[in-house]
Amino acid sequence: TAILLDDRRLIIDGHSIIELVEGGAIRWRDSFGKGEYALEVESDETGDILAIAVPKEVGGSLLLDINGHLKVMKVFIYRAADGKRTAELVVEHPPRFFPFNFFALSPDGSVLAVLSDGFLQIAEIRP
Repeated sequence: TAILLDDRRLIIDGHSIIELVEGGAIRWRDSFGKGEYALEVESDETGDILAIAVPKEVGGSLLLDINGHLKVMKVFIYRAADGKRTAELVVEHPPRFFPFNFFALSPDGSVLAVLSDGFLQIAEIRP
């Protein structure tokens, strides 16, 4: 999945790997651990700060067609310029199912809000 940040940059969500592409070249790449994947990506209004929801599922089997269950849901905050993770928020009430748009960054990227299963969690993001 490709997410356009502005007229020259985009994020490629490759499920367990994310990449920032600028001008046709990969600027940075990050990968997630076993059972983790990028669920949703949000950015501030300038595209300089990214928030990526990453659930971790355990159990389950592809061979036996058994779904895993959610162990933890985190939201990672990245600087788009260099791909550095600047913050991490553990969602206190992980969703029972994965709705889209369950979290958002403020326009200036200083506040992250997560609405999950009727609970609102707000966190200040410090650069």
